Amino acid sequence: MFRLAVRNLRRNPRRSGITLAAITVGVWALVFIWAFIDGINEQMITNNIQYLTGHIKVHRQGYHLDRTLALAMSANQPAAITNQQHIKALAPRIEGAALLSAATQSATVMVFGVDPVQEQQVTTLHKTMIEGRYLSGQPLELVLGDNLAQELNVQLGDTLDMIVQAADGSIGADRFTLVGLYNSGIDMLDENLIIIPIESAQDLYSLWGRYTSWALALDSRQAVEKVSQNLRFELSSDYEVYPWTLLLPSVVQAVDFHEAVGYVVLWIVFLVVAAGIANTLLMSVMERIREFGVMQALGTQSGQIIKLVLWESILLALFGLVIGNIAGISFTAYWADQGMDLSAYTDAMETMPGLSGIVYPVLRIDHLLLVSLFVFCVCVLPGVIPAWRASRLDPVQAIRGITPPARFATRLEQSLRVPASWLWLQLAWRNLFRNPKRSFITGGATAFGMAAFIFLYAFADGFFEQMITNSTQLLSSHVQIKAEKQGKNEIIFSSKSIGSELLMQPEIEATSPRLVVQAMASSPQKALPVNWVGVDPTSETRITRLNTLLETGNYLDADSTGIVIGQTLADDLEVKVGHKLVITAQDDQGQLLSTAVRIAGIFFSGSEVFDRGYVFSPISQVRQLFSYSTDSISHLAIRLQDRHDSAVVADRLSQTLKDTPSLTALPWEQLMPVVVQMVEMTKVDFYLILAVIFVVVGMGVMNTMLMSVLERVREFGMLLALGTEPNQVLRTVLYEALLLGAFGVILGAFVGAALAQYYHVQGIDLSAFMDSMAAIPGMTDRVYPVLIVRNLVLPAFLLYLLGVAVSIYPAIKAARLQAVEALHGR
Repeated sequence: MFRLAVRNLRRNPRRSGITLAAITVGVWALVFIWAFIDGINEQMITNNIQYLTGHIKVHRQGYHLDRTLALAMSANQPAAITNQQHIKALAPRIEGAALLSAATQSATVMVFGVDPVQEQQVTTLHKTMIEGRYLSGQPLELVLGDNLAQELNVQLGDTLDMIVQAADGSIGADRFTLVGLYNSGIDMLDENLIIIPIESAQDLYSLWGRYTSWALALDSRQAVEKVSQNLRFELSSDYEVYPWTLLLPSVVQAVDFHEAVGYVVLWIVFLVVAAGIANTLLMSVMERIREFGVMQALGTQSGQIIKLVLWESILLALFGLVIGNIAGISFTAYWADQGMDLSAYTDAMETMPGLSGIVYPVLRIDHLLLVSLFVFCVCVLPGVIPAWRASRLDPVQAIRGITPPARFATRLEQSLRVPASWLWLQLAWRNLFRNPKRSFITGGATAFGMAAFIFLYAFADGFFEQMITNSTQLLSSHVQIKAEKQGKNEIIFSSKSIGSELLMQPEIEATSPRLVVQAMASSPQKALPVNWVGVDPTSETRITRLNTLLETGNYLDADSTGIVIGQTLADDLEVKVGHKLVITAQDDQGQLLSTAVRIAGIFFSGSEVFDRGYVFSPISQVRQLFSYSTDSISHLAIRLQDRHDSAVVADRLSQTLKDTPSLTALPWEQLMPVVVQMVEMTKVDFYLILAVIFVVVGMGVMNTMLMSVLERVREFGMLLALGTEPNQVLRTVLYEALLLGAFGVILGAFVGAALAQYYHVQGIDLSAFMDSMAAIPGMTDRVYPVLIVRNLVLPAFLLYLLGVAVSIYPAIKAARLQAVEALHGR
């Protein structure tokens, strides 16, 4: 049977070649898509390690979770670190938070106090300098990101004031000179991280002779776990060792999030590839009914026929895997060397920590093996059942190519008649029902592609809709009227400058005034940067759902002086309901103001960004501290009946406010660029994968059409022998393609819509990936696909067009057959 299988593959090179093409394209698609996803993940990890943390950090016991400067360690380097293998460099650091001020602008920032020489051996942020220079070792120098410099409106040579809470609880302050600007391509760093000499940091934080951490660089990332375990064993209990996976939870979350979405999409691609390969193999086996009939007539047993088909499938799978892996690895290796330029999506990609506009796909041997195993199973299994059924046919009927009639197909053909005046369309229609299995397999390729497109669209739209809806309900609202910001500070204006008649528009559902300032929230243990938001407690409940998110305590009261904070911030500051925090902020004259406030409630939204970064209080409390008038606000939040009207309403409001030049109306798309960019980032993956699916579906449709024509060589020979013109044969095949394309699109649309609707009600459970989604604005543990009808039009049209286009070549091939040779099946 093995020798016969080899001869069969060589005897019909066209059929073998078509099957190999289907397998090759499927393997190529899976190898490339998985490498692209792995490349994005690898870039996020590598850049954050190189720019920020190093591979491992050593702290004093308890520092990582507490982050209090009182847990700084001695500057003496432990001997166990020096003696470890794989450690190629280490650098001391002092890390803390600060309020950075320039003239009337201020911002809360992360501070790294570093030794310039040693730090450059551990991290590579010094290589991203775009203006000025890196630290030279002189005291009171400062390096910061270009985005932060733009927000503070500072240039090289300017001086900036830095205010911190020191290790002894006192307020530390000093003045620094800006000597350099960097651009890492990572927004989180470029907007928040500043670098100063470690000696200046020790003076500022009252940490003379002490560091908060040692950052270690290894010669291989694969050695991180081994070195971490060795250090934990050899260092005393006074120290703790944290690998990058624990130091960069947001990166791990972003990678897990990207993988969660990627795996959903990969499964769909796997199914599409499987359908394309299986369709081709099924058609290949069905074409050979006469051959199996002759074998039975000569005494071949049913089991031997099945064994023959298995050997052929195994051989085709092995050849296809070799060619497909060579094609996939070569194609991926090219882009891994050149890089895929996605600079058009740079803003979107910078929202994912560590990504830049160039992505380098990464090949992993375990993923290559999984792809090969999957495709091998797909190649071997589909042909067994048709071969088993063919082996059970009566040999005489099999030799004549007669299969049992399908009653449903016969009834459907009789009930849907084509007018006799359309002769060749009628013939094409009857041909479809004469062999319904062949027709179903051929149309099924288009149907499967259509269903996959619809479900992917619905999944993506549901994902985006949830992210946007939850984000607008947490903070931003749909539209805000505000003054243009200078740096990170909000501009304060009078609410009277917004006429009440301006807000009497049918699309507007509710409004709420707010006052937002950048501040530091301090407990006896530590201080952290926050956005202090003053709100009207009553009207705010009509804009956001903050009042429904309280875990403990009470919501705000207009007459109280309490505040509500997020659970993550409460854990970081080690405070509970009833405890007091000191809120420190800079007024518009550059003066620092502080107030002690009691925590009235703690909320939990599931969004780490929101739960750590925002503090809410009655707006009257903020006005009182800053001596603002009773009508002072920083913006007016507006909720609409329909968020899709945000751009139109914002533009209309801005036109009405043009007599007040300082004010403008902004839609949520401009208020939350991170959410918009996150959506765009996901679309990068989405569109690339859709393009690959199109190639796979196109190949599957073309292969099945070719198989269909090859199976019917004798039929076309008979038509030509009876005087049928070649162009009439061409027309018949094209009509069949048009009908099969319509069938595939309609069936695929129905199946895809049904799946999308089912999961729209049930939801797709992503709770296993919830930890990875905590940093994603507005995400929860279930995604509900949303079917938007207008999104069906484009894929339906393109797939239908694709099905017709790829049928042209088989139609031309059928029309060019020679009658005598075709009758002999050549």
